[in-house]
Amino acid sequence: MNTTLKLSAMAAALLAMSGAAYGQKVETKGGLSISSNDDKYSVKVGGRIHLDTNFYVDDDDLAPVSLPTDVFFRRARLTLEGKAEQFTYKFENDFVASNQAGFREMWIGTKLGAANLRLGQAKPYRAMEELTSSNEVLFMERPFATASGLFDGRQFQMGAFLDGAGSNWGWGTSVHSLRAADGPANDGIGFTARGYFAPVVGDTSNLHLGLSYSLENPDENVRLRARGRLAGRAGAVPRPTFGDSGDPMAVSVSGSEVSAIGLEAAYQAGGFFIQTEYAMGTYEGDGVAERDVDTYYVQASYLLSGASKRYDVKKGVFKSPSVKTGTAELKARYDYIENDAATATEIAQMVLGFNYYFNSNVRGMVEYVSADFDTADQSVDLIQTRLQFSF
Repeated sequence: MNTTLKLSAMAAALLAMSGAAYGQKVETKGGLSISSNDDKYSVKVGGRIHLDTNFYVDDDDLAPVSLPTDVFFRRARLTLEGKAEQFTYKFENDFVASNQAGFREMWIGTKLGAANLRLGQAKPYRAMEELTSSNEVLFMERPFATASGLFDGRQFQMGAFLDGAGSNWGWGTSVHSLRAADGPANDGIGFTARGYFAPVVGDTSNLHLGLSYSLENPDENVRLRARGRLAGRAGAVPRPTFGDSGDPMAVSVSGSEVSAIGLEAAYQAGGFFIQTEYAMGTYEGDGVAERDVDTYYVQASYLLSGASKRYDVKKGVFKSPSVKTGTAELKARYDYIENDAATATEIAQMVLGFNYYFNSNVRGMVEYVSADFDTADQSVDLIQTRLQFSF
């Protein structure tokens, strides 16, 4: 039985158990959930489909490499989450990946006083945009201040995750292994901490300020790296990196440690929204000179119909507007990452585009990306689109 059939059978079994054995409370708003009459047991099914296209309009600088126009599934996920008395759980698999590489969030949680404790695989508490759901991010790809750059390959980690929030503040901390579910066991360990404060919280305007810190100590068999992509995400696209060992853009270390500090700010007033983050990572490795990687971005958008983004104070992130009819959103982002090595390397990207929210479940995205790789004097221009369905 393949993975899809196994997961479907599991979902059916859980739904049957919750509905038949524990009660008849069924909700279908925004998805399908079943809970017992005493609310001690529940299961909710969710999912997402992100269908992307890449049209490279200028890749002459990469010759003899030619970047193909492509259509591909960026994500295809099924999610199960719920509770069993004092315990909560989440299981999420991405069928675009294979075997355990498809595991995203997978954890068992409970309350620890006023805080939430989760044990399993989740995202460490790093950048604001990193912690924003892929269903809610403003652009098709996250900026370099996330696992798309500074924390390459380390989006989901296995460990212990603790967080809490008040009416206008929140925090999170994690201790985790330097592996995801599909990676080999190792002695590496990481620590992250994030705190944020919202001086303004309201229905029509919100102001968010935050700070994060990350420290990772790999063992000699683990290499940690920062990596930037010129443009696009399809598997066939070359991805220049900040690396050693022949990579044209360089930071990749084993042993010693990698530390990073991040600053974040965001403001929303009506349909206007702006968000920025700055992060600096310091890489120290066996036989490798200490290197710093600096990255920052600024992104802004405007919703044309009078709708506004929603601020989730429990997570310290902004979410897409809740709409019932068509709503358009104009957007722009400047994204930059630099390695301070002797032969400094830089990638800068400018992205212009718009989103169209058909309703709260379906979104279309169109973006024009112009990216420059400074050291190699290369540039790539790309038009990319996405049709997204989520529930």
